[in-house]
Order: sequence, then C-alpha cells, then structure tokens
Amino acid sequence: MTSTQDTTSHSTSGSTAPQQHHHHHHLDSSEQYKREAFNSMKRKPIIEKLIFILLSIFAIALMVFVYWIYTTE
Repeated sequence: MTSTQDTTSHSTSGSTAPQQHHHHHHLDSSEQYKREAFNSMKRKPIIEKLIFILLSIFAIALMVFVYWIYTTE
C-alpha cells in the first residue's frame, strides 16, 4: 500500500512542476502585445459576422416597416 502512495505522490509532483514553471513565466511587454494582437485577430472574423448579421436584420426590419407604412395609408 505504501508503494502506491509513493507512485501517486511522485507522479503528481512530477506533473505539476512544469505547470508551475509555466505559470510563473513573466512576459515582457512586446510578447504580451503580440499575444493580444493574435487573440484579437482570431476574434475579428467572429465579430465581423455578428455585426453583419445584426445590421442585416436591422435593414430588413426597416424595409418591412417602411413598406408597412406605405401600404396602410
């Protein structure tokens, strides 16, 4: 039973050591800027599609409203 406890304690300490090193890695300002720019480039197509859909819905709703105004008079 002690051998299983030893292997689990060794495996957890071995697996957390690289993660701790990764979390303590400080980025300089240029590296942080690069990451933010890359993340914004990944989000840009999603935001563009969302804005296009919202503006299309607004334009269709406006045309339907104008058509409704002219046909009810």
